[in-house]
Amino acid sequence: MKNDLEGYEFFEYEVEGDVSKTDVSPRIPENILAILMDTHQKVKQKKNGVIKELHHLIEKYPWVPQFKNQLGTLYQLQNNIEKANEVNHWLVREHPDYLFGKINLAMEHIHKAEYDKVPEILGPLVELKALYPERKVFHVNEIVSFCRAAIYYFAGTKNLEAAESRVQILEKFDPDSKSTEDIKTLVRTLELLKTTERVGRVSENERHITAVPKKIGEQTKLPPIFYHDEINLLYNNSVFIDHSILNDILSLPRETLIPDLHKLVRDSILRYEYFIAETKFRPRTHDFLIHAFFLLIELRSEESLDTLFDLLRQDDDFLDYWLGDYPTEEMWEVFFFLGFNRLEALKQFVMEPDHDFAGRAIMSEVVTQIGMHYPERRAEVIGWYKDIFDFFIQHKENDRILDTGVISAMVADVLDLQATELEPEIKEIFKNNLSEDSMAGNLEEVLNELHDPLIAAEKRELHPTISSMYESHIKKWNLNQHNDDFDEDDEEYFDDEFDDLYDEELPPVIPPPMLRTEPKIQRNDPCPCGSGLKHKKCHGKAD
Repeated sequence: MKNDLEGYEFFEYEVEGDVSKTDVSPRIPENILAILMDTHQKVKQKKNGVIKELHHLIEKYPWVPQFKNQLGTLYQLQNNIEKANEVNHWLVREHPDYLFGKINLAMEHIHKAEYDKVPEILGPLVELKALYPERKVFHVNEIVSFCRAAIYYFAGTKNLEAAESRVQILEKFDPDSKSTEDIKTLVRTLELLKTTERVGRVSENERHITAVPKKIGEQTKLPPIFYHDEINLLYNNSVFIDHSILNDILSLPRETLIPDLHKLVRDSILRYEYFIAETKFRPRTHDFLIHAFFLLIELRSEESLDTLFDLLRQDDDFLDYWLGDYPTEEMWEVFFFLGFNRLEALKQFVMEPDHDFAGRAIMSEVVTQIGMHYPERRAEVIGWYKDIFDFFIQHKENDRILDTGVISAMVADVLDLQATELEPEIKEIFKNNLSEDSMAGNLEEVLNELHDPLIAAEKRELHPTISSMYESHIKKWNLNQHNDDFDEDDEEYFDDEFDDLYDEELPPVIPPPMLRTEPKIQRNDPCPCGSGLKHKKCHGKAD
């Protein structure tokens, strides 16, 4: 039958929420369904002990693919992507018609941009009923998961009309699907792709700065000596730290505690070579910078700005090692609280030579958010941007200062703020070719958005207490405490267990693509180029 989605044909079938009522073959007996429900809950809780239980069930019921799928899901939840994909290859080999195995394999190829292989797995139409013509009833999770993979595929191949049709199918058969974060992310990414055809174009006038790291002392292997021994606990606890430890630290005298936290921050710089060469990166031992940030926020330590600036004066390799995507996603909030009353200091940092993209973009995000959260400070914020834009225009020939990516990101922030007062400065920026069309758009597009109230972004959420900071960080990055406690001996045991069950060399695998969930639309969505940055601060910046 034809549906009301233009250009897309699908067949009549039913969607069921009860897996026992679907026509999955072979039919799973009630007793095994009960076991699956039990192991499903254990997998959701990321319990390491269920690995051995699942291996036992796989041996006992080799014809039930769901146990292998749960094993792969558990490894995925534990961030053991390589093992998760190994299990999925095993699953596909033994159960070639199992839908979720197909979907996982398709996502693997999508991540490698091997789009030509996807129709071989999901069918030439990439349509569920066409893939399983003999079935009439599908579980709602099958519909949602298949459509998700189809959206990734069609978005990756720039077939946006087909991708949109799959989104509409989700809305038709599972109205609640868009309330879930992963589906919302896919929908927002699709919307972003539709409105950013200019992504991928390189402006002829691009000028970027390569950061020159600031040296604050000689590299050493010796840890700092603190006023308070309690600070050393931050080297042995991840973000799942017992908050009683944090409370004890916060009760220490401020006049000695803040210098200790500064030593902690500087230690990441002074022992950088040591950490890279002689340690294995683990949350339990390497989250001390995050602890320092959150403690300094809780203390509202405005005097810590200069120490934190030194972090951002390092190069990309340093920031990537210690913080990954944290600077582009969360670090603005550190400077929001600590720079709230020191906008002049933020301005002077932006004006310093030899800074690359990330640090300056963070300061712009901070000032924009101050203007959005505190409208009474709008004039001050507008003046801040006016000074910055005038400074860049005056130094347009200085390659140690001028970075068109930074200016483009700031123009995008100004659009979020709907700062129409800055239209003269924006026109001057474009007159001097200081902005990149691939990021902010051309002058006509920018001016249209500047005066369009529907473009204005929402205020970003603030986390003013230390407990809310940790809670948000853990949730945002989908962290789990298993990563801290996993014992290497246990890992080796389970590797052997897996090898005994399936003694065959498996091909290398790639994790499926990950898109961040961010409660904003358009400019603040993840860039579709896959860099992990927001689009307004991305294209070309993650290369």
